[in-house]
Formats: sequence, structure tokens, C-alpha cells
Amino acid sequence: MDTLAGYGSSANGSANYGTYGAGCDYELSVLVGDPRSSKSNLKVTSTGNGRTATIYDQKPTSVEITPVWRPPAPGRYVLTATLDGVTKTRSVTVGTGVPFPEFIRGGACFVLPTY
Repeated sequence: MDTLAGYGSSANGSANYGTYGAGCDYELSVLVGDPRSSKSNLKVTSTGNGRTATIYDQKPTSVEITPVWRPPAPGRYVLTATLDGVTKTRSVTVGTGVPFPEFIRGGACFVLPTY
């Protein structure tokens, strides 16, 4: 599972590198070895602040599935992808995000500094 953090305070080597912004959209990339041979649905979830939300729950149709994740609030999250009994996870930090309109840097997200 892979995804890129936003712009602003989360980029360019600052103390917040790798921080994502609450309220901003991120396209996840989940790679599937052979989608035709999968026996179950690919389930992608986000767990944070005591809640688990399902981001994607379908049979994979290609080798790369790209669901969109929008973290609802700042905090620590665990993104989980499960297919045919195999689970992969990634922990991420989410700060306060300020999404820009599409015409500004393609709708980038500015993440406010967290200290």
C-alpha cells in the first residue's frame, strides 16, 4: 500500500514530512499479484481515533487498486489492506489539512505544522 503526503508543511524535509492532512483526499495504491485468482474481496480500512472505516471492499479487477482515502480528523491512523487472508498495514500521521481548489496546484493539500 502506498500513498503520498500533501504539500506545504508536510513536504521539503520539514519536521512534518510524511504527515497527511485531515479533510484532504489521498489516492491509495494497493497492488494485487493476480486479481483473477483472488478468492475474496480486497478490503481496505482506515483505523484511527477509535474508529474503523472501510475505504474499499470489492473483488480486485486489476493489479493496482486506487481507492481514495479522506482522513476525517488529525491523529494516528493505520491503513490496512486484506486479500485472501494476507494483510498489509501502514501507519501514518494526520495533521490539520487545508485543501486547495483544483486550480491551485491541482487541488493540493497544505498541512499545518504539528509540533
